[in-house]
Amino acid sequence: MLGDFNGVNFTYAGVTSTFFRRDGKFMVRTDGPEGVLDRSGGSSNKLNVWDGIVGVRGAVSLGDSGDWFLPYYLDIDVGNYSNWTWQGWIGVGYRFDWGDVVLVYRNLSYSTTGDEVLQDMRMAGPALGATFR
Repeated sequence: MLGDFNGVNFTYAGVTSTFFRRDGKFMVRTDGPEGVLDRSGGSSNKLNVWDGIVGVRGAVSLGDSGDWFLPYYLDIDVGNYSNWTWQGWIGVGYRFDWGDVVLVYRNLSYSTTGDEVLQDMRMAGPALGATFR
């Protein structure tokens, strides 16, 4: 992505954003009407995050043909910012000549300590995917 961060202004739907640099960092200032950040606007905060991750991924074949299978995935990580994070999924899949189709249930959990920008987040639900060979 290319952008001009030399004090360029961009206006869309009555909201002006200014792209600039400060202390070697790329910044964007966006104000809504009357200087108030619009509901559809955004906010940012700098985070220096590292995580160590260990995980396992695989599939268990069902039946003699091996067309049906149970895919699984799990990873767990810790780091300087998070207490711990994990994600996993399990489901059912079918192998075709051209690739695989899977229906899985996925969970992603992220937990931090203290007064951080993001303290706890969990996303879970079904997912449908395809792999092409």
